[in-house]
This record gives sequence, structure tokens and C-alpha cells, in this order.
Amino acid sequence: MKTFVQLMIKCFLFFFLGYELIVNLNSNTWILMKDSFYSTLIQTDDITIETVQNALTPYQIKKIQNEWNTYQSVDVPVIQHPKRKIYLYNTHQSEEYIDGITIFEVTYQFAKMLKEAGFEVVFETADFLSEMKRLNLKYNQLYSVSRSYLNDAFVQYGSFDLVIDVHRDSAKRSVSIVDADGITYGRLMFVIGNKSKNAESVSVLSHRLTDKMNQRLSGIMREPFIRQSVYNQDMCENMLLLEVGSDQNTSAEVLLSLEILVKMLKEEWIE
Repeated sequence: MKTFVQLMIKCFLFFFLGYELIVNLNSNTWILMKDSFYSTLIQTDDITIETVQNALTPYQIKKIQNEWNTYQSVDVPVIQHPKRKIYLYNTHQSEEYIDGITIFEVTYQFAKMLKEAGFEVVFETADFLSEMKRLNLKYNQLYSVSRSYLNDAFVQYGSFDLVIDVHRDSAKRSVSIVDADGITYGRLMFVIGNKSKNAESVSVLSHRLTDKMNQRLSGIMREPFIRQSVYNQDMCENMLLLEVGSDQNTSAEVLLSLEILVKMLKEEWIE
């Protein structure tokens, strides 16, 4: 009887509301899903990615798009020096922190910080997940999607002083935090694609910025991580893959770290 009732509920939720119900009979756990991507482990570009459980909805993407477009009209302090141009994007937009905030939403705040610091910022707000589905691609092919938009950005805007693919890592909390003066920060880390033709220049830049950040706050940066991959870093010499905290951080913790990164970049390139 219990199984029959569960079957009826599943049919109603799926056909009338668009939800899918998963029932774990061992733990008696019921999970509702809608427009989500579920799998076990996904292997992509030589990195194992955790299960994607709460993909960004088109509504959430559109909300950030509208907010960013509105924000770009906001007056910022006049910078006498030539503006440095930065392109920000997220190959994996739906990566979440422990409080449910996505890396896409955190990067939006990062973009605002950079603009207020005097940088010219191009923040990619296109819906990569929808594009992935439109092209009938799998999650582990998202680097192909982001590569296409990256190429379009170069065509439209020309070169950039810095290109950053912003991610959220998966790591134990003990590895992903550093405490200073009673404040907890999410640790950052650059990843170097050693198969890229630009691996050497990316490595030099990653280590230089890591050292400068650790001079500001010891331990805020993990050592750059080298992987036998490309991560689209073959497209320009000053392209970084930045891991911003882990799934065990809160969005507030990583935003504190990004504030320090923005101050360092401002001193490095503007002041």
C-alpha cells in the first residue's frame, strides 16, 4: 500500500507540477527535484566534480542579468589612470556554498567590487546550463560552452588584462578556511592547466598573485594546483582559474576573501 501511494504521488508531482520524487527506502528520505541535474560523480577535464543538485534556474540567471545590467549604469569613483579590463565568467555556474548561494551569485558581487575599485569589468551572465541543454551536451562538456562565450568576448571587446574563470572547490572545511583576528575567510586557490600552451605564463602569474595575497593575509591562498588539463587557458596568457573557497564555506566567508583580492589587484594595476 505504501509503495502504491508513493507511486501515485510521484505521478502527480511529475506530470502536473514538473517535479520528480526520489524515495530512499532504506532511510525513508523523500527528495523533490525540479529542473535539476543529478548523477553520481562526473569526471570532467581531469577533475572530479561533485553531484550537481540545485542547478540555477533560468529565473535566477535572468535576475542576475538584469541586476548586472542595471548596476553598470551606476556611477563609480573616477579613476585617473587607464582602466584595466577584466573578464569574469563561471564554467560551472551552479556550484553552491553551504548556505545555498551559487558561485554565479558570488561572482556577481565580485564583479561589482572590481568595478567600484576602478576596473572595467565584463561579467558573463549568459545561461551556460541552458546552452548546454540546447546543444544536447553533458555537464562534463561545459568547458566547450564557456570556451564559445570566451571567444565571443575576445571578438567583441578585444584583449583583457585579466580573464578569470571563477569556481568553487570541493574540500574539507579545515582545508578551506583561515582565521585572522576572529574572522573566518574562505581560502582561494589558482589552478594551472599544464596541457595548455600558456601553462608557463599562467603559472608565473598564479604564483605571483598567490604570494602577494599571502603577504596581505598569511594562508588566505592555497598553493597553485597543477593539473594535466587545459581549462581553456590556451586562449590567452593571462587567464586564471580561481577556486573560491569550497562547498564547506559560506558565501560570506569567500566574499571577505574576494574583498582582499580586489584590494590587491587595485594596488597591482591601478594605484
